[in-house]
Amino acid sequence: MNSYITLIRDVSDYYNSALPELKNIKNNDNLFDLVWCRGLTEEINLWTYWQGRGIENPEVMIIGQDFGICTDEDNGSFYEKCAKSSMGEREFISNEYIKRVKADEKNKTDNMLIKLTKEGLGKEYSADIPSNPKLFMTNACLGYRSGNKISGGNLSAYIKHDSKYIAKLIDIKRPKVVICLGTDTYFNLVSSFINDRTKIRNIAEDFWKSLDDGTNYQDIQFEGFEVRFFGVSHAGQNGAINRIRDKSIPKGDRISTASKLMVGDWKRIGDYLRDISCSD
Repeated sequence: MNSYITLIRDVSDYYNSALPELKNIKNNDNLFDLVWCRGLTEEINLWTYWQGRGIENPEVMIIGQDFGICTDEDNGSFYEKCAKSSMGEREFISNEYIKRVKADEKNKTDNMLIKLTKEGLGKEYSADIPSNPKLFMTNACLGYRSGNKISGGNLSAYIKHDSKYIAKLIDIKRPKVVICLGTDTYFNLVSSFINDRTKIRNIAEDFWKSLDDGTNYQDIQFEGFEVRFFGVSHAGQNGAINRIRDKSIPKGDRISTASKLMVGDWKRIGDYLRDISCSD
């Protein structure tokens, strides 16, 4: 059994354990459990069927907070189809995933990710290239929510717990950069990998300033290689709103202004990728 499949089995065993800490997680007035997605045995995350299926050595690993639910009425059957698909179908499934994203105007996060990868990192990194060999996508918290709420609740402890799985995943895939979507994902992952309290405090206190300054990254050492972790605003609408703090910008212009800033943040990552490619 290869190391990647062993990792997936370890993660699924944990989330199938029904341990007390995985139950009754508070989300305002609602409660949810974190569970494993039934049938998910060959990839670490459902998002990986969009980008990452069978990719051995991606240049970029994009990490979100958590996938949400995997059994909703609109998408559950497609996610089941993803999990049941063969490796030979990976490009077809990725293409189907992309079509579904583009057809769903309400899916602001995934559609914005296509824009950010294409216009920010560069066309060769675009998330609308089916089974792009340069990309691998997953979430920091690897469990799936029960119930019907796709977001909300404090998942910091679960991200930190699963950081040990993410570390193994990075060791297996060895990307050049890791892009963390949102301050919570960035803070909780990076704080799991480094012990410098000053750096951790700066991330917590000055994350948005670091985006303005272009200092929104940490170089993290793994055994035999180094990975640069970038923190960026979440690709959803709340992330866009958080990206701009200049209240003098007219309300109707804020989202477009935030979009330009976010593309700029990703362009710096694209520049870094090109710089290190030239030095290889």
